[in-house]
Amino acid sequence: MAIVVAYDLFDPTSNITITWDVVSWTPDGYVAVVKMNNYQMYRQITSPGWTLGWTWAKKEIIWSMVGAQADDQGECKEFQSNIPHSCEKNPRIIDMHVGAPYNQQFPNCCKGGIVTSLGQDPANSLAAFQLSVGNSGKTYRTVSLPKNFSLLGPNQGYTCSSVSIVPSSVSFSSDGRRKTRALMKLVLSKLSVLKFQEHTYRMVENLEPKPSDLVISRAVRRSPQSEGTATMKQCTQHMCPIRVHWHVKRNYKAFWRVRITITNFNYNLNYTKWTLVAQHPNLNNVATVNSFIYKPLLVYESIKKLENDLLLQAGSNGSVYSEMILRKDEKIFTLNHGWAFPRKVYFNGDECIMPLPVSYPSLPNSVLPVSDIRRLKSREMVFEAATIPVFKFSLWAILLFMFSSNSMAFDPLDPFGNITIKWDVIFWTADGYVATMTVNNFQMYRHIMSPGWTLGWNWAKKEVIWSMVGAQTTEQGDCSKFKGGNQPHCCKRNPVVVDLLPGVPYNQQISNCCKGGVVSSWGQDPSAAVSAFQVSVGLSGTSNKTVKLPKNFTLLAPGPGYTCGPATIVPSTVYLTPDRRRKTQALSK
Repeated sequence: MAIVVAYDLFDPTSNITITWDVVSWTPDGYVAVVKMNNYQMYRQITSPGWTLGWTWAKKEIIWSMVGAQADDQGECKEFQSNIPHSCEKNPRIIDMHVGAPYNQQFPNCCKGGIVTSLGQDPANSLAAFQLSVGNSGKTYRTVSLPKNFSLLGPNQGYTCSSVSIVPSSVSFSSDGRRKTRALMKLVLSKLSVLKFQEHTYRMVENLEPKPSDLVISRAVRRSPQSEGTATMKQCTQHMCPIRVHWHVKRNYKAFWRVRITITNFNYNLNYTKWTLVAQHPNLNNVATVNSFIYKPLLVYESIKKLENDLLLQAGSNGSVYSEMILRKDEKIFTLNHGWAFPRKVYFNGDECIMPLPVSYPSLPNSVLPVSDIRRLKSREMVFEAATIPVFKFSLWAILLFMFSSNSMAFDPLDPFGNITIKWDVIFWTADGYVATMTVNNFQMYRHIMSPGWTLGWNWAKKEVIWSMVGAQTTEQGDCSKFKGGNQPHCCKRNPVVVDLLPGVPYNQQISNCCKGGVVSSWGQDPSAAVSAFQVSVGLSGTSNKTVKLPKNFTLLAPGPGYTCGPATIVPSTVYLTPDRRRKTQALSK
């Protein structure tokens, strides 16, 4: 894998600066505000956004976050009731999406990780979030600096400087009349862009033999820096996701005209707030630009940055264009040896490879009659960005039971057919825990039909079921020892559970419940080959050491029953949030 040098000649002071302001102390740690300022002039962080990581110096945890979230909760089994947001030694933080609930928002947060460049939109070149840190020390002397910071974005990573303690940030009240100062401040003073590339393709001449036609192309496949889906590209000869055409259209007496067309060949990827940067000696004298917003980069007046709001995916609307009129400088203007074409071009910060000098067409410098101009064909320049491979990961279950079909148990036509039941403890309560039970039918052609499954077990101690969601016990049992209005759902030593019917109230439902106990086979419909419910267990113990496994499980269904394997404690199940951006972990299984 080649590594492109981080220094950018056209944006030499570019960096991303991250500040970590301790704003208050808590009983076991502190509350900090983390800000990320993008001081790059034309490189933005695009969707799916940034990922910020670090390593804790001690055994710190994150109690809560506002404006962002850790993508993995980690192992929090030692906490019985108040479960931290993240117990990971190496947390990875991602931004929240637009439209997050107001009580989860923070100023400059919730943009899906998108951060514009400073030259493009200074107001949106900032991201921020707040976190509450525990087990960390609560004074200047006992707090240890996080280390090994990393910042990843789509198609690129960043090299990070060391963490420094600097004077605290000063904040103003909303009316601007009062200043407050952070208690402590850490800074990663510079993060310079570091790009990864695996393969580079160059197309030199891909045209009919016309003297005024030119194509420059580059396609780069970069290693992914975040989990996501791979893009699909339209089939073309160059197989480039983005193509930029630079057409020299007209040569007037005092001006000359260029048309720039950008085409997106990705079928499922739009470019929002994209940037195009070009270097040319005549760009310091632009008369007018249509459709695009343009501005010179600081210091280098011959470099112009063009931008528009949205470049749609491949199709009839998958291109944008602009025409630019430049005022001639007679001392340097020429159409020979490719002078009319840019020296360098960047799309969204990706540099494009220019063609060999012999590929550039030559044209007369004088003004031609209109009939001759029409006979001259436009010139084109093509640049590409790359597809992102898919990151895949596997999830583990927590408490696992195997069931084989009772009719001769072994089926030569489905030798691995079984029903697996998982019992996930997801949090602790005052006298027990809440668990999610999941029944997965891995039989290829045997399904559980109406009237559905019946699941039973024996408690190891004197447990009761306080409540259930998505299922119910067939009998409450003797609950006479419980006085008052708080009666358990079931007090039986050997409860029997059945699924709820379709159409029950929403507050009694859970994912994959309420199908009347009907479960399709894996070979028939994998999405319907699962059934689940939630149970709140009391009088059971409130830690991994005091909870006892239920025993003597039974599973009944129409037709033969099932023989049950022993209950086994296995690694905790990992759950994904609906947007698949954050992982949480069961406490026991």
